Amino acid sequence: MTHADDPEFKQWLSQWTKLQSWVFQQRFFRENLRLGEGGETGHDNRLLEETFKRTGVSVMGKRMFDGGERYWPEEAPFHTPVFVLTHEVRKPWERPRGPMDENQSNRSLFS
Repeated sequence: MTHADDPEFKQWLSQWTKLQSWVFQQRFFRENLRLGEGGETGHDNRLLEETFKRTGVSVMGKRMFDGGERYWPEEAPFHTPVFVLTHEVRKPWERPRGPMDENQSNRSLFS
């Protein structure tokens, strides 16, 4: 993970971790992202699992995608097709699993 030494990434990760700290304690989230076993199984965990199971597509802005394209692991954290809101037209970003399931690809929704 060469990006781990990038100061910009470290700052982003610190802020993101503070904002999302509650979710890392949930069993479903930990298992879904292969962060390890265990975790809370209460209301928050059930909410995460139910939300994930009914999500058919992920939509994100260009800035989030730019950071992810640079730092996400080979197996991106999304297990749905991903659409990026941007004015740019670009080729699909192919991934082995996750946002590209069933030959889906990232696309600009608006040009």
